Amino acid sequence: MISIVTTCKNRLSHLQQSLPSLLQQSLTEVIVVDYGCEQGTADWVKKTYPAVKILEINDDPTFCVARARNLGAKRANNPILAFVDADIIVNSDLASWIRHPPTEPLYYANLPGTWECGGFIVCRADSFNEIGGFDEAFRGWGHEDTDFIERLGMAGYRRVDIPSNFFTVIHHSNNMRQVGAGTGGFQTLLQAYYLGEFYRRIKTDMVNLTGHPIPLPTRTDLMRAIKSEFERACQAENTELVLSVAIEQTTFANHVIETESELIYRLKIDHLRSG
Repeated sequence: MISIVTTCKNRLSHLQQSLPSLLQQSLTEVIVVDYGCEQGTADWVKKTYPAVKILEINDDPTFCVARARNLGAKRANNPILAFVDADIIVNSDLASWIRHPPTEPLYYANLPGTWECGGFIVCRADSFNEIGGFDEAFRGWGHEDTDFIERLGMAGYRRVDIPSNFFTVIHHSNNMRQVGAGTGGFQTLLQAYYLGEFYRRIKTDMVNLTGHPIPLPTRTDLMRAIKSEFERACQAENTELVLSVAIEQTTFANHVIETESELIYRLKIDHLRSG
C-alpha cells in the first residue's frame, strides 16, 4: 500500500534511530537512499535490515535531497509514497491512519509551523508523477519540500495535516544541515530561506506566463544565476539583488502568443550578508 522513502547523507546516527520505526509500519516497503554517505549507511542497512531496499548514489558530491527522493520514488512499487527524513521517528501506523488510498485529490503533510518536519510528506504516486516530483534545482538544504507542497496545491490537491503526535523529531544542530562552504547549497540558513523563496516566486511566474512546466536545465540555470548575482551584489556591497529573467512566450485564452519579454526581480539583501 505505502512505499516509504528515506534519504541519508552523513546522518547514520539519525537513521539508526528512525529506521526501526519505519520498519514497524504495516503494508509498507521501505527504501533507503544512501546519497554519498561517508558513514557506511548502505553497508549498515544491508547487514542490519536486509529486507530494506537500498539505493546507493555515488555520482554527486553535493547532497540533492530532491534527486534522492525522486530516485527512491522510481524504485517504489506501491500507490502511495511517504517521504520521511532520517531525523523523523514515526510513532503511529501510517496505513491504519490513511486506511486506503485516497480517491479524492489530497496529500498529507506536517502541520504549518513545524518546519523541522518539512520532509514528512505523503501523497499518491500518480500525484507525485503529475507534478514532476521534487525540483532538483534545489541543492543542499532547504525549500524543496515547500516547493513540492506548493505545486501539489496548485495542481488542485488538498492538504490533510499529519497530527503532531504522529512523529518525533530528532533535534540536532544546524551544522548537520547541508549549508555552508563545500556543501554545494546555500551558505547560511537565512540565505537558503530568502534565496530559495526568491527562486520559487520567479519559477512560479515563469510557469504562469509560459503556460507549461519549466525544464530542469532552465531551472538549474535560474538557481545558479540567483546564487551568482547574490555573490556579485555582496562583493559590490549593493543593498539589493537585481535579476533579469527572459520570458520567450506567454499564453492568453489558451492560445500561445510568441513574445519576447524581460522581467526584473529585486531582493533586499542587507540582512543576508551575515545571515
